[in-house]
Amino acid sequence: MGVVTAGYTVRQVGWDDAGAVRLRALMAQEILPRYAGLDLSAQRVTPPRAEDVVATFVAYQGVAPVATASLVTVGRYHEVKRVVVDPGHRRQGLARALISAIEGLAAERGIEELVLQTGIRQPEAIGLYESLGWRRIPPFGPYERDTVVSVCFGKRIAATAAAERHDG
Repeated sequence: MGVVTAGYTVRQVGWDDAGAVRLRALMAQEILPRYAGLDLSAQRVTPPRAEDVVATFVAYQGVAPVATASLVTVGRYHEVKRVVVDPGHRRQGLARALISAIEGLAAERGIEELVLQTGIRQPEAIGLYESLGWRRIPPFGPYERDTVVSVCFGKRIAATAAAERHDG
């Protein structure tokens, strides 16, 4: 993939890529304290299995991984997971670029709809997804029982000409 914004590039890597793993751990350290005191037992979410990961993208500044996002299959859903940007690199358009990369890959593969989940105490994420044209949907899949914490979104994806050529 090419340059995302000045000084950053995006590459597709494996789910277990060291940079992606480090960034996901950073996300957990930052997000979990926001939900202290809330009952999270309704969330029955397990980490994706390797075979469920469609793609993981990492944004780099030089050789340093600074942002990541993944697309996974969860049952009948194609879910955007673990969108995280290192705090020192926020407000550079990296989350938008990673989501755009996932939407582009989905279009190429003929995936018609993407879903994602965030939480009520993540207003930055909610604002980002709404600004990108995602619409709120009822909790799906592993979040169906969670009516307290989860905020879920969906987005219809238009097939690209390349995907249409493969189908035709």
